Amino acid sequence: MSAPTDNSNNQPFYPTPPSNNGYQGDNPLPQAASPVYQSQPTGPVEYPHATAALVCSIVGILIGLLAIATWIWTGTIKGKINKGANWIWGGKLKTAYYISMVVTILDIVFGLIRAFNS
Repeated sequence: MSAPTDNSNNQPFYPTPPSNNGYQGDNPLPQAASPVYQSQPTGPVEYPHATAALVCSIVGILIGLLAIATWIWTGTIKGKINKGANWIWGGKLKTAYYISMVVTILDIVFGLIRAFNS
Protein backbone atom coordinates (compact mmCIF):
# COMPACT_ATOMS: atom_id res chain seq x y z
CA MET A 1 0.00 0.00 0.00
CA SER A 2 1.40 3.42 -0.91
CA ALA A 3 1.16 6.76 0.90
CA PRO A 4 -1.67 9.07 -0.12
CA THR A 5 -0.65 11.62 -2.71
CA ASP A 6 -1.49 15.24 -3.22
CA ASN A 7 -3.31 15.35 -6.52
CA SER A 8 -1.81 18.65 -7.68
CA ASN A 9 1.87 17.59 -7.96
CA ASN A 10 1.74 13.83 -7.29
CA GLN A 11 3.84 14.12 -4.07
CA PRO A 12 3.16 12.00 -0.97
CA PHE A 13 0.73 13.75 1.37
CA TYR A 14 1.26 13.44 5.12
CA PRO A 15 -1.16 15.41 7.29
CA THR A 16 0.41 17.46 10.07
CA PRO A 17 -0.51 16.24 13.54
CA PRO A 18 -2.70 18.55 15.61
CA SER A 19 -0.97 20.81 18.09
CA ASN A 20 -1.29 19.64 21.69
CA ASN A 21 0.41 22.62 23.34
CA GLY A 22 3.79 20.92 23.49
CA TYR A 23 2.45 17.63 24.84
CA GLN A 24 3.22 14.51 22.84
CA GLY A 25 1.90 11.26 24.21
CA ASP A 26 3.18 10.35 27.64
CA ASN A 27 6.32 12.53 27.37
CA PRO A 28 5.56 16.20 27.90
CA LEU A 29 8.06 18.54 26.35
CA PRO A 30 9.83 20.79 28.83
CA GLN A 31 7.87 23.99 29.15
CA ALA A 32 9.41 27.39 29.69
CA ALA A 33 9.31 28.44 33.31
CA SER A 34 6.60 30.96 34.08
CA PRO A 35 7.86 34.35 35.26
CA VAL A 36 8.01 34.81 39.01
CA TYR A 37 5.90 37.69 40.24
CA GLN A 38 6.25 39.24 43.65
CA SER A 39 3.05 38.96 45.57
CA GLN A 40 1.25 42.17 46.35
CA PRO A 41 0.56 42.90 50.00
CA THR A 42 -2.91 41.76 50.94
CA GLY A 43 -3.35 43.78 54.11
CA PRO A 44 -3.11 47.47 54.86
CA VAL A 45 -0.04 49.29 53.60
CA GLU A 46 1.66 52.46 54.72
CA TYR A 47 0.18 55.67 53.36
CA PRO A 48 2.14 56.54 50.17
CA HIS A 49 2.97 60.07 51.31
CA ALA A 50 3.72 59.27 54.95
CA THR A 51 7.35 60.32 54.60
CA ALA A 52 6.34 63.66 53.10
CA ALA A 53 3.90 64.21 55.96
CA LEU A 54 6.64 63.47 58.48
CA VAL A 55 9.05 65.89 56.80
CA CYS A 56 6.36 68.58 56.69
CA SER A 57 5.62 68.14 60.37
CA ILE A 58 9.31 68.45 61.27
CA VAL A 59 9.75 71.54 59.09
CA GLY A 60 6.54 72.81 60.71
CA ILE A 61 8.54 73.26 63.92
CA LEU A 62 10.18 76.23 62.18
CA ILE A 63 7.18 77.31 60.08
CA GLY A 64 4.02 77.23 62.15
CA LEU A 65 1.57 77.35 59.25
CA LEU A 66 3.09 74.20 57.78
CA ALA A 67 2.51 72.39 61.08
CA ILE A 68 -1.15 73.41 61.01
CA ALA A 69 -1.52 72.27 57.39
CA THR A 70 0.17 68.95 58.17
CA TRP A 71 -2.07 68.37 61.19
CA ILE A 72 -5.14 68.93 58.99
CA TRP A 73 -3.70 66.72 56.23
CA THR A 74 -2.83 63.81 58.50
CA GLY A 75 -6.13 64.19 60.34
CA THR A 76 -7.95 63.83 57.02
CA ILE A 77 -5.99 60.67 56.26
CA LYS A 78 -6.80 59.35 59.75
CA GLY A 79 -10.48 59.88 59.01
CA LYS A 80 -10.18 58.01 55.71
CA ILE A 81 -8.44 55.12 57.48
CA ASN A 82 -11.23 55.00 60.06
CA LYS A 83 -13.73 54.79 57.20
CA GLY A 84 -11.92 51.78 55.72
CA ALA A 85 -9.04 53.00 53.57
CA ASN A 86 -6.39 50.31 53.12
CA TRP A 87 -3.61 52.17 54.94
CA ILE A 88 -1.91 51.64 58.28
CA TRP A 89 -2.48 54.21 61.02
CA GLY A 90 0.96 54.06 62.53
CA GLY A 91 4.62 54.62 61.89
CA LYS A 92 5.49 57.79 60.04
CA LEU A 93 1.93 58.93 59.52
CA LYS A 94 0.97 58.72 63.19
CA THR A 95 4.26 60.35 64.19
CA ALA A 96 3.64 63.20 61.74
CA TYR A 97 0.13 63.65 63.15
CA TYR A 98 1.31 63.96 66.74
CA ILE A 99 4.34 66.15 65.96
CA SER A 100 2.22 68.58 63.95
CA MET A 101 -0.51 68.56 66.63
CA VAL A 102 1.95 69.37 69.43
CA VAL A 103 3.74 72.04 67.38
CA THR A 104 0.43 73.67 66.42
CA ILE A 105 -0.77 73.75 70.02
CA LEU A 106 2.58 75.19 71.19
CA ASP A 107 2.43 77.80 68.41
CA ILE A 108 -1.02 78.86 69.58
CA VAL A 109 0.00 78.95 73.26
CA PHE A 110 3.18 80.93 72.63
CA GLY A 111 1.34 83.22 70.23
CA LEU A 112 -1.23 84.00 72.91
CA ILE A 113 1.48 84.59 75.51
CA ARG A 114 3.26 87.01 73.18
CA ALA A 115 -0.01 88.76 72.38
CA PHE A 116 -0.89 89.36 76.04
CA ASN A 117 2.64 90.36 77.07
CA SER A 118 3.01 93.11 74.52
